Amino acid sequence: MGPIRFHPEPESTNTSNAHVKATTFQGTTSVITSRGPYQLEGARWHLLTKVFSNPESFNSDLHSELLLQKLLDENPKYRSFSWQVLRKASDFFGAKTYIGETGLTTPPFFPNARRGAKITWGALDDSPVIVNWNGLDPSEQAEITPTLEIANNWIIFTHPLGPDKAATPTPPIPKGAQRILYTKGNRERGWWRTGTKKLDSYGLDTEVWISQNSTISDSNIIALESLLQTKSEKDLADMRSEGAEPIYWGGTESGLMGIYNFPGVIYATDSSKGSTGMGAGFYRHDTKGGGCCRVGGGVGGGSSDRAKFAAACLALEDSLTHDQPIVFLTDSKRLMTVASNWVGEGKDPLLRHSPDGDILAHIIKVLHQRVGMGLFTMFIKISK
Repeated sequence: MGPIRFHPEPESTNTSNAHVKATTFQGTTSVITSRGPYQLEGARWHLLTKVFSNPESFNSDLHSELLLQKLLDENPKYRSFSWQVLRKASDFFGAKTYIGETGLTTPPFFPNARRGAKITWGALDDSPVIVNWNGLDPSEQAEITPTLEIANNWIIFTHPLGPDKAATPTPPIPKGAQRILYTKGNRERGWWRTGTKKLDSYGLDTEVWISQNSTISDSNIIALESLLQTKSEKDLADMRSEGAEPIYWGGTESGLMGIYNFPGVIYATDSSKGSTGMGAGFYRHDTKGGGCCRVGGGVGGGSSDRAKFAAACLALEDSLTHDQPIVFLTDSKRLMTVASNWVGEGKDPLLRHSPDGDILAHIIKVLHQRVGMGLFTMFIKISK
């Protein structure tokens, strides 16, 4: 018989480092420094404790980075760009270095990160670079300008260079460089405190300049421009093992629980409910694929959890296509309540009265099948 386990209550983890007290709970870290409390994304905190500064100066360096990020958030021209956009630009261009954001917001898939001449992590090298021009102050812009003028292997993200260009030092863009204009694609200001993937809905125009002698092909420039023009409400992070990513993902809620070392298949679900209807989907960690569907209303329109139940149903159905143990990550505590109450007792006689009884009955049926096949199943409650 295959066992089923439930982990419905999230736990806090002591993540203190270098005399800085910290506790991580549901993906967010509360940090207590000598200069006051702060809150930041748990995965980011984990990354900083491994690659940023050293034990002797970690406290002061962290505080300086926090103050700098606050100043950037107050700058109307500053943007923290979509990781989808930066990842694609990095892939197309072969860029290994990102310049222009703090250690609190730089994407972890860049092996090298710096501001001006100051290294955040990694090293200084001659690889192609991506520059967030408005993330640098004038002195830092001046520090990298000579290198950009000579190197000619860069992509620069900057505010539109129009009549107001004299108000700030402008990037060294030579004649012949290619320009792309895009709107939106910026993460919400302050996202680093919680790790939210939401993108700004109002949008800020940004110019993307690609150096004249870059190795990026015309077809990739067209593909990048298409991505830049795509409107989305959420920044979809692509989980890989490039740069400092393994460290970053190891600090997520799932990472701290050791789930990524699970010897089986990991499923995560997502759902949406809006004016156009409900949608449900799942993601498989091993194949980096998944599935999705639109969700009907059910009896009386269904409950607020209906889309979440549908996402779980899709993932569980997929689990019958292989004979591996699974870990199921969900933000629905009610799903666990229903499953734990009835998985060992046969079909719930009251499910027919539930607005979501059709989906829940199928979930319970699949769980019984997994039990009969001798397959291990674990449900873990995580934050959305």
